Amino acid sequence: MNISQNFFPSRGCVYRHTLSSDDTLSSDDKGIYDVPGLREVGGEENPVLITGIALSLNDIILPVSTTENFNVIYSFGQNFGSVQIGGEILLGKVNLGSGGTTQRMLNWFEDNRVSEARAPIAVSIDNEAYQVYVTGMVLGAPNSELNTQPFVILGTQVGKPA
Repeated sequence: MNISQNFFPSRGCVYRHTLSSDDTLSSDDKGIYDVPGLREVGGEENPVLITGIALSLNDIILPVSTTENFNVIYSFGQNFGSVQIGGEILLGKVNLGSGGTTQRMLNWFEDNRVSEARAPIAVSIDNEAYQVYVTGMVLGAPNSELNTQPFVILGTQVGKPA
């Protein structure tokens, strides 16, 4: 989602508002989140909006309680991180036969999933790029009132930010 655009629902419609040229945000500003190729999926007609990226980082540990009432934690290094990229597809007009935004979203997933691409993508959170293997995707039920469709892309984060 471009940070210079907002969307808000109103009586069954979703409107997109682009800030005027005298605002301080540049037109090429990617916003706080960026996933390669995802912004192009919907094009200008039906944008794909990234509403948030959840990143879970943790260590591999073994907690042990002894019979003498001591607690010990053994650390074995960093575990793989878990990533969830959440967003909304603005569905727009029905475009039968030529593959709408939902189909292009599925194509993006098929092209980037780890079993096909075999390489991670660079997911950017506040200008920090994380290497993420795309491992799954959930397309939620379309919201017929707002004409949107939620999605979650699942991934495994490897290594530290680039």
